[in-house]
Amino acid sequence: MPGHNRLPRPLQSFVEELALCVATNGDKGPALLWPEDAESLPALLRLWPPAELGDGGTASPDGPVRTSAGPAADRLTAALGTLLGLHVVAYRHFLTARQSSPPHASGPAERTLTVLESACRCGLSRTTGGPRRAAAPDGTDGVDGPVAALGGDTLEAVAQEDGALEEVLSLRLRAGDTLFVPRGYTYRLSDVHTPTVLLELVLGDPV
Repeated sequence: MPGHNRLPRPLQSFVEELALCVATNGDKGPALLWPEDAESLPALLRLWPPAELGDGGTASPDGPVRTSAGPAADRLTAALGTLLGLHVVAYRHFLTARQSSPPHASGPAERTLTVLESACRCGLSRTTGGPRRAAAPDGTDGVDGPVAALGGDTLEAVAQEDGALEEVLSLRLRAGDTLFVPRGYTYRLSDVHTPTVLLELVLGDPV
C-alpha cells in the first residue's frame, strides 16, 4: 500500500535532520543536534508503550542495560538507512540514578545518541596519534589537544602517548538532545540523577 511505511512528519523531520548532521559532520568530528520540530521528541516517545519506554523493571541495580529497540524502531531505522545508504540498527539504554555505562567503542561505525527521558553526561574519547596544539578558549597560548565550544561545554583533550585513549569531549545531554559520535570514538554515559532512557542508532555497513 503506497505510503504504508511513511513516517509521521515529526519523525520524518527527525530522520532528515539526522541524515544531514551525519553527512555534514562525518569527517569533521562530534556534533550536537536539536530537533527543529517540537513534536519530534513526543513522537519518538510514542514509539514504545510507557511500560517499555522506562526501565520497566529491566534496568539492573548492578549496572545499566543496553537492549535492542525492537520492531517499534524498524520504520525509523529503515528511513534513515535509505537516506544514508547504510544499514542502521537501534538500541535503547536504560540507566537508573547514579549508574554509569561502560565505555562503548564505535569502531568503524558512526552512531547517534538521543536522550528520550531525563538527562546524563556523555564523555567521548579517542585514540590519539600524539600531542597536538590548539588555542585556548580565552585566546592565550595553546594547550595540548583540540579545544572548541559545543553546546555550552568545552571540548578538552590532554596530550597522551601515541595510541593512548584521551577524553576529547564531555557534555550534559538532556531530553531531546542528539549527539553524533563519529567512527573511531568511544563514549561513556554517567552523572545520572534520575532514571534515563536513550536511543542509540548505529550506522553500519553500506547497503
